[in-house]
Amino acid sequence: MAKLKVENLRVSFGNKSVLEDITFEADNQFTCVIGRSGVGKSSLLKCLLGEVNHQGNITLNDKVAYIPQANQMVPWLNVEQNIYIANKDADINNLLEMVELHGVSRYAYARSLSGGQVQRIALARAIASGADIILCDEPFSALDYLTREKLQELARKIFEGKTVIYVTHDLYEATYLADQLVVLRKGDYDVLKFSQKIDRDSQLFFDTISLLRSAFLNGVDKHRVRALGHILDRRTPSCVLDLRNERCPYPLIIAKKELDKMKAGDILKVITDDPSAPENIQFWAKEAGVDVEIEEKGNKEYAEIYIGK
Repeated sequence: MAKLKVENLRVSFGNKSVLEDITFEADNQFTCVIGRSGVGKSSLLKCLLGEVNHQGNITLNDKVAYIPQANQMVPWLNVEQNIYIANKDADINNLLEMVELHGVSRYAYARSLSGGQVQRIALARAIASGADIILCDEPFSALDYLTREKLQELARKIFEGKTVIYVTHDLYEATYLADQLVVLRKGDYDVLKFSQKIDRDSQLFFDTISLLRSAFLNGVDKHRVRALGHILDRRTPSCVLDLRNERCPYPLIIAKKELDKMKAGDILKVITDDPSAPENIQFWAKEAGVDVEIEEKGNKEYAEIYIGK
């Protein structure tokens, strides 16, 4: 059973419908909720927190912790006292080590800490709570770019294996953190599942950003979003051919033979160090009407080619 399940969620304020029939589930994964202003991202989070009346079902099968956007460190309490709010038996030194607050005293107060340090304490408090469901409302949005990037890396590491719902406006942040995206539009939505974590320096990261940005610039057009979902879903190949010891024209010939054995909807992944293979396969795919996606790896030493049956 999924840790978190949302079924046919509907929210209205007066005659204004904010969320309509939203359904998704999350289990030990990072789910980022994105969408333009006013589409109901905060309302969705407030429903999960039990702060907004709604129709439909929400199931939370574990303890919940919440990390807000604003600084929630109680100013008249020091670092350890703020963490003890979540768990009076917390191991403070271990938690400070986990969130990489090196050199920060457990007796320090908020006035002596930077914004990034305060948000690290918020992460530590969430861990100390013992919660397996973490709800986040743009917790790093007020920080400078480099600090935000470091905290994103930290959150991805320390929340691994937990069920995280993370609301953000930042497409770069969502793409880096997410195992799945919930893309909200007025009166509609999509759930896009990532078959792998995406590294910031990968071609897939920039391709995903480009497609998301294009979708958002066009009013989060559902067709663009669903096209992105198709690309992300097909990252899980049905068959992998590592042909790095082959030479042209064999990669294309072998790939075509393997595709003949596969059924419609399957994905073939070809790995080749033949410099002419990507161009040959792309030309053939265009003539055959076959979907193909190419990623160059290892400083262009080899390529990974995804071919849709």
